[in-house]
Amino acid sequence: MRCLPTLAIILVFAGCSSGGSPGGSATTAATSATAAATPGDEALLLDSFEDDRLWSIESADDHAVLDWRAAEASDGACGLGVAFSATGKGKASVRKEVDLDLSQARWLVVDVFNACASTQAAVAPTAITTSGVWASCKPRALVPGWNRDLAFALDGSAFADGVDPARWKAGAAKVERLMLSVHEGDLAQGRVVFDRLRVAPGGKVQRRPALTLAGFSLPGETPAGTPVEAPPPWGMAAGINLGWAPGELRGEGPGGVITTLPLALLGQEPAGGRVRLRLGARWLPERAGAWKVVAGVRGGEGWRWSQPATLVVQPGAIPRPHAVDANDPRFFCAGDGRLFRPHGQNLAWMADPEPWFAALAANGGNWARVWTCPWHLPLAAGNRPELPDPVASAGLDRLFAAAARSGIQVQLVLMYHGMLGADWGKNPLNQANGGPLKDPRQFWTDGAARAWFRAQLDYAIARWSAEPALFAWELVNECELCPRFDFKDVIAWHREMAAYLKQRDPRRHLVATSTAGAGEDALWQLPELDFAQPHAYTPDIEAALARTAALGTRLAKPVFLGELGRGWRAPDDQRDREGRHLGQALWLAAVAPTAGSPAPWWWDTVIQPNRLEQRFAGPAAFLQDDDRRGWHPAWLQGDLPGGGRWHALVGADRLRAYLFQPLAVARPDEPAPPVLAEPATWAVAGCAPGRWRLRWFASADGRVERSEALAVGDDGILAVPLPAIGRDTALAGDRLVPLVPAALAR
Repeated sequence: MRCLPTLAIILVFAGCSSGGSPGGSATTAATSATAAATPGDEALLLDSFEDDRLWSIESADDHAVLDWRAAEASDGACGLGVAFSATGKGKASVRKEVDLDLSQARWLVVDVFNACASTQAAVAPTAITTSGVWASCKPRALVPGWNRDLAFALDGSAFADGVDPARWKAGAAKVERLMLSVHEGDLAQGRVVFDRLRVAPGGKVQRRPALTLAGFSLPGETPAGTPVEAPPPWGMAAGINLGWAPGELRGEGPGGVITTLPLALLGQEPAGGRVRLRLGARWLPERAGAWKVVAGVRGGEGWRWSQPATLVVQPGAIPRPHAVDANDPRFFCAGDGRLFRPHGQNLAWMADPEPWFAALAANGGNWARVWTCPWHLPLAAGNRPELPDPVASAGLDRLFAAAARSGIQVQLVLMYHGMLGADWGKNPLNQANGGPLKDPRQFWTDGAARAWFRAQLDYAIARWSAEPALFAWELVNECELCPRFDFKDVIAWHREMAAYLKQRDPRRHLVATSTAGAGEDALWQLPELDFAQPHAYTPDIEAALARTAALGTRLAKPVFLGELGRGWRAPDDQRDREGRHLGQALWLAAVAPTAGSPAPWWWDTVIQPNRLEQRFAGPAAFLQDDDRRGWHPAWLQGDLPGGGRWHALVGADRLRAYLFQPLAVARPDEPAPPVLAEPATWAVAGCAPGRWRLRWFASADGRVERSEALAVGDDGILAVPLPAIGRDTALAGDRLVPLVPAALAR
């Protein structure tokens, strides 16, 4: 009779290492220590696993997936679930970057729930020191169900073969990483849950201090659709940093709907030899009615929760953020369901955002792209990884308020590519600044770096996810320009971070990234990225739009150019004082199958000095109330006599066209040649027979210059009489009796 396999878990403490972890048999009787021999009440809780997002998968071991809020818990609300699949390494591991002194610790104790019906698996801990010692313990076998108080001696008796107890003792004062490993035995897959990781006795173990919560309250009642400033609990701590988002707000609303929101560290101040930590968040409840809300802080003893507070949201409309249109995913829609077409520019850095947003809005703009970077509203204080910058964050608060007043939607870029290149010296993750990375290429794969970036995301969610002017989170500007070991690492990182944002942001804002060129389809195809945003710096606008439209066709998701310029140096665009390149790009996009207008880059050196914001007005008027969702026209181009060109979207009952002179852009210092020197007839095929109305728009301001009626015969040809045309012009044609979708389908 074959014995059932044994499930074992290995617990690992780890820091920076120079070698691999020693192996060990999954069925070894780990140590003479028993749970009864542990100090019990003297044990110090290192981790309660109450939704701790600092644990991550050790990708060098077998495949595993984390569940940060596993329902099984030996204490508290949840544990850390690990679902593993054997792929030949013999174990699956999770890791957490720490800063611990375990020189006087005698025992490591953990509770483990074995969800497997067999005893095939085993578990063991490992501690890695800064000097490179991997103190891996021998595995302890698991029975099905709870295995409480699994104890591992740290005096050397429980260590796996090859671990030098003397070297461990010499380096135990500086432990940088904890690891928990599940040895699968013969199991192909399985699942365990960790809870209550403890060390005993406490001795000199460094830990986050106990926190006291006080002052948590809510306004009691608030209008629907109004963000709530969650007055924070106050934590009393002995000068220790709790990180970017050490707390959480949890609410249970009408119908049992549950919402969670990180609590951000908004500031700290001395208080009688201790430090008073101010936590808070801006929350927009998604339903009217009564909410029961609690605030929690993650400290040395795990999570500490406030008394519940009640918030009543009055009946009324609650705006939703912008999204990809559910019925036509080529486009965006606003929270009220109307089509939203981004039409604006890059305003990456500004001392005072108010005049910039106002000038854009006055000319029909509705969208702007803003950076966080070392010289403009950096999230990290002083290029250090420990704390957010309160001054910069307050600046972003004001920026969002200014955008809301002007009706501008902001795409917030969270990291620019130079943080891993020219500005690597200012990156908080650089070892020179106190971070964990020696090489910027490690950014995409290092567990500590990924955990730190997730903490930044939590901070951003807590502070700005309720902003009505937030259009989208952009993870990285021009990510393919960043150093990396393999672009597959960049793709995997985007998958992880975009999924994390979608899980943690209660408003579920759009998530994007950007590339300097067309980018790789494998990146854009990630379902976690809501739209694609390549950049283009070229005088050939038609070619750039052709590439963008083709990308949108392949992806079946919104695509538009997030940056545009004649060239990547300011002088390339500065000689075009009339903004001919910009004007043609905006108009060509208005008659192209893209989700938005191309966003010009040179806002401060070209657009503002020459008052080129006015270039946005004409296309904005042309596009107003022109809902193209559900319309699948042909996108056509052609030549006019004398060197002019035309682009058009042609459908059975609609026509949108732009007639222009490419030489005007090619020679910006010379007088612009006419679009069409002599009258001609333009024959447009594919139009349904019947009466049509044509409107001619001035490209400068979008005014309708004239309107005329034409008839289309059974041949489907719309014969448009063209007069001599001096400057670019746009044309909108509509069948007086639109075709119903069924007729279009036939």
